[in-house]
Amino acid sequence: MELKQVVIHELIKEQHKDIKKSDIKKVLLPKENEIVKKLVVGVASLYGKRNNSAHYGIFNDASEVDHFPAHFETFQSIKTEDKTFLNLTTEAMKRLEHYAGLTKASSGGYMLFAHYENEHGAFILAAMLKKKAGITLTKDLVPTALEEIDLNSLHQAARINLNRYDAYKIATKEEQQELSYLSFVSPRTTNSAAGYFVTALGCAKGTASAKATDTLMIVSCQFFKDEPELKQHKKEFKDSLIRYLITCENKGLSAKLSEVEKIARAFFPAQNEQQADKLSEKLIETLNNDENQVPVEFPVNKSTLKKHTHLSYKGDNYQILLDKGVLGITQNSTVQYNKSAKTLLFRNIPIELIELVEAELKESGKGVQ
Repeated sequence: MELKQVVIHELIKEQHKDIKKSDIKKVLLPKENEIVKKLVVGVASLYGKRNNSAHYGIFNDASEVDHFPAHFETFQSIKTEDKTFLNLTTEAMKRLEHYAGLTKASSGGYMLFAHYENEHGAFILAAMLKKKAGITLTKDLVPTALEEIDLNSLHQAARINLNRYDAYKIATKEEQQELSYLSFVSPRTTNSAAGYFVTALGCAKGTASAKATDTLMIVSCQFFKDEPELKQHKKEFKDSLIRYLITCENKGLSAKLSEVEKIARAFFPAQNEQQADKLSEKLIETLNNDENQVPVEFPVNKSTLKKHTHLSYKGDNYQILLDKGVLGITQNSTVQYNKSAKTLLFRNIPIELIELVEAELKESGKGVQ
């Protein structure tokens, strides 16, 4: 990780008490400081873990468009200047203070803001850490000691992928439907006590259901294929996952990674609970990471799911749509493929189709009397 800019402010708010004026610093932290580096790396590594799974989306809150999103646009154009980074974080603190002050149940904490680059790209990270997170700070909010950060210490966070933001800005309206550049973690995103963080930064869940549906199917099945102890269960897992997604789509329910995990665990080694836990964590992290971006929950895309459940082909003279489950190479298959003859044989044809075929052949004089 190459740390570009970093600062810590403090949002001063005790639960069920009035909010106080935030402690906003005017100077960046020394990015060469080893404890500062360790803190940013530690927080960034927790992001998207099993206990901190992320939602993905864009800036889409009309009431906030002139605040943090606007300052971010300015920062993105001149991000080399420390002043624009401080202005961005100061605006974020103003909005956090505003919304936290509206809810008695909300609480504050240390706000870490970092601009960094790694092998995955360039990012802005905003994370709230509670005072019990194992961090010792001076009165100037400079880290002086850092214990191992517990997974639960990442109370709320948002991260912006700067490369994807640029790609989104030049994409067509259609392309933007399947793009996201912002992700956020919040234990209770629908609860006002915690949801003020998401609101203050103008975060909105994305609607890229086609991409999420497709990626979930491809990546989770590849996960089973790549893990030696799971490879033999790939087909069973895929069938179970498809049944779950079909149920979600039919009932208008969102697919949830927590439910995908339950489906997968049914095929994990039952005799080794510790190994099963590691596999669960690895699967969720793989699906939810910044590369694959499968959200914590999302609406299932019907047409995309159909591509994984059906074989579709359209030629000049005919088109075919087959449920993949009926295709095989044996005489027991509803649709049997003969490799040497390059033919498909249909069995158990319903009477309605038989009647249609025979009527057509009779009408055209092609042999059926």
